Amino acid sequence: MVAACQGPTRAPPATASDAPTEAQSPEAAAAPAATPSAPPEAAAASAPDESDAHPPPAVPFLQDDFEAALGQARSQKKLLFVDAWAEWCHTCKSMQAFVFTEPALTPLAERVVFVALDTDKPENSTFLEQYAVNVWPSFFAIDPTSKNLIGYWPGSASLAELRDFVQQSLDAQEALTQASLDPTNPVALLIQAKQSQTRADPRRAAALYEQALAKAPADWSRKSEALHGRLWSLAQSRQLAACNRFGERHLAEVTGSSLPAFFASIFLGCLEHEPNPKRRAQLRDQVIARLHELLASPDATMSADDREDTWRILSDAYAAAGKRSEAHQARLERLKVLEAAAEAAKTPQAKATFDAARADTYLALGRGADAIKMLQARTQELPDSYEPRARLASVQERLGQNEPALASLDQAIARAYGPRRLKYLAQRARLLEKLGRRAEQIETLRAEVAGYQAQPGGHANAARTEDAQARLAKALAAQGKATSP
Repeated sequence: MVAACQGPTRAPPATASDAPTEAQSPEAAAAPAATPSAPPEAAAASAPDESDAHPPPAVPFLQDDFEAALGQARSQKKLLFVDAWAEWCHTCKSMQAFVFTEPALTPLAERVVFVALDTDKPENSTFLEQYAVNVWPSFFAIDPTSKNLIGYWPGSASLAELRDFVQQSLDAQEALTQASLDPTNPVALLIQAKQSQTRADPRRAAALYEQALAKAPADWSRKSEALHGRLWSLAQSRQLAACNRFGERHLAEVTGSSLPAFFASIFLGCLEHEPNPKRRAQLRDQVIARLHELLASPDATMSADDREDTWRILSDAYAAAGKRSEAHQARLERLKVLEAAAEAAKTPQAKATFDAARADTYLALGRGADAIKMLQARTQELPDSYEPRARLASVQERLGQNEPALASLDQAIARAYGPRRLKYLAQRARLLEKLGRRAEQIETLRAEVAGYQAQPGGHANAARTEDAQARLAKALAAQGKATSP
C-alpha cells in the first residue's frame, strides 16, 4: 500500500504476494546529485528521557494479547479492533504517533475494544494463523463471538478514514448480528471479500469485490474501498491483464486521502507486465497525470506520510518511463515533505517514522552521507530499538561500506526478535560472503535455518525456510570447492 510498510510500499507487488509491503531496499541511486539542503540531525544526540515518549493513544490499547482482547470484547459486547503492526514498519509508527493519539477517536472506546499486536512476537503467531498479514499495518475489525472478520484495512489511514472504517464495521456487525443483511448485499459481499483476502485467497476475494461493486449503487460510500480491494486482489492473484484493464477503467474514480495513490501504485506494478510497450507507456502516462492531480489538489486529510509516498510513486513512475530529470525533481519534492515533517515532529520516535523514506530519498539523490548521519543520530536517541541500526546497516551496505554495515547489523540482531531477526541473519550472511569470511557465513546461515525451523504457528514459512536451506547448501558447496586440492 502507499503509506504502508511495502508502503507502499507499499502497494503489494504483482510479483511477490507474500512479501512484506514495506519498501525494504532504497530507491535506485541513479539520479544526479542534488545541492544539499539543511543537514539532517547531528550525529551526536543525547539519550532519550521520559519526555521523548509518544503521547498516549486516545483509546486504550491492550498489548500483544489477542485472546484477552477477544474475551473482553465478548464480555462487553463490543467490536474488536486489531492493529497488526511491526517495530520495523515506519507507517505503523506514524499511525501510532499521529493518528491513534487524536482525541476524536476517544468516543469509539464505548463500543470497541482495541488491541495492538506486534506481528514479530512469538505470542502473536497464533493470530497470524487465522488472519493473514502481508501489509503493515493491517487493521482488522472482528466480531468477538464468531471471530469472523467484519472489516479489514491494509496500510495507513487518515483520522477520518479510520473513524469511517470503525463506524462502518460497527454498522456491519449490528446488521450481521440481527441476521438482516442479505448475503447478496454489497456490504456482505465486501466483508466476504476481505475475509478471503485475510485467508490468503486473493482470487476469490477479487471475484467477491467484483460482485459487491456490481450490486452497489453508483454513489456507494464504500466504492473506493471496494475498487482498491479488487485491484489489489487481482495483482496478488497474478491476474495481471485483468488488473491493467480494471486499473485503466477506474483510476480516476478512487477518492480519499490514501486510497487513490494506493490504487495508482498497484496499477503501476501490474503495468510492468503489460506486453504491449506502447500501451504500457500510454497507461503509465495516465497514472502520472493522476498522481500530479492528487498532489496539486490534495485531500484535506492527507498526511505527510501519504504525501511523501505519493511523490515516491510518481518518481518511480517517471523512472520506469526513462524520464530521469522528472524522477529527480519528484524525489526533491518528496524530500521537502519528509524534512518538514521530521522537523515538526516533537520526539525522536515521531521523527523516526520518516527515517526509512528519508534514507531512501537521500540515497536516490546521491546523498548517502546524509542518510548515515541521520541514522547514526537515531541509534543514539533510541538505544533499545533495532530498527535504526538495521536501517543504517542497509544504507552502509548499499554504499559498499561492508565492515561498518556488519557492525551496525550485529547491534540490530542483538535487539531484534521473530521473523525480522531471521531477515537480518540473511543479510549478515550476505555481508560475510562479501567480506570473504566463509566460516562465519556458514555459521550464520545455520542459525537462520534453525530459526526458521523453530518458528511457531503463523510465523512458520516453508518457502523462506527452503530458501535459507538452499543458501546454506550453496555456501557449504563453495567452501568444499575452496578447500579441495
